[in-house]
Amino acid sequence: MNVFISTCPVPYHKALAQQRQLHASALATGEPSVWLLEHSPTISLGKHANPSHVTAPAEFLAQQGIEVVQSDRGGNVTVHMPGQLVAYYFFPLKALGVKAFVAKVEASVTMLLARFDVQAVLNPGCPGVWADGAKIASVGLRISQQVSSHGMALNICNALDVFQAVIPCGMKDCRVIRLNDLIAVPIKSVDEVYATYIE
Repeated sequence: MNVFISTCPVPYHKALAQQRQLHASALATGEPSVWLLEHSPTISLGKHANPSHVTAPAEFLAQQGIEVVQSDRGGNVTVHMPGQLVAYYFFPLKALGVKAFVAKVEASVTMLLARFDVQAVLNPGCPGVWADGAKIASVGLRISQQVSSHGMALNICNALDVFQAVIPCGMKDCRVIRLNDLIAVPIKSVDEVYATYIE
C-alpha cells in the first residue's frame, strides 16, 4: 500500500484534483493508497447536503478566509481546518461492499483513539465516530468504478469555532469534540499522530 503524507495544509479544491489522480492510479494498478493531510479552513458539502446547513453568511465566511466547496463525496456538511487529521483512501473494493468499507474506516479511527485510551463508539445510521457523547470524526466517501476516494476527518488539536457556522452532518444537536479534549497531554501537531495511524 502506498502512503502519501502532506506536511502543510492543502486547500480543499486542490485536494479534489489530486484525489482524481490518485483514484485513477488505483483504478489502473489495483494498488491501494492512503493520503494523510490537513486542510486549510473549509466547509465542504457532500453530494446530498442541504445548503441551509451552512448557517453563517457567505460574506462572513469569506472575511474569515473559510472556503466553501461543493464536494463529490457522500455525506452532509462538515468542516476542515489545520489540526484535523484527514485520511483519503483510494482502495479497489473488489468484493468488499460500501458498508463494509465504511465500517473498516470507522474501525481504523476507533483503534487509533484506543491508543490514546479514548473509548470511541459508533452511532447506527450516522457514519462517523463518537466519544464522550460528541462527534470526533466524520466519514464521507465516494465510490467510482469500484474504487474509493475521500475518507475521514478526525478532530485532533484543531479549533472548533468554525463548526458553529454549520449544522454538522445535518444534526442540529450534534456536539463536536477533539482528541485533545479527552487526553491529559495535549497533541501539538497532527504530525505526531500520522505514524500511529499508519500502524
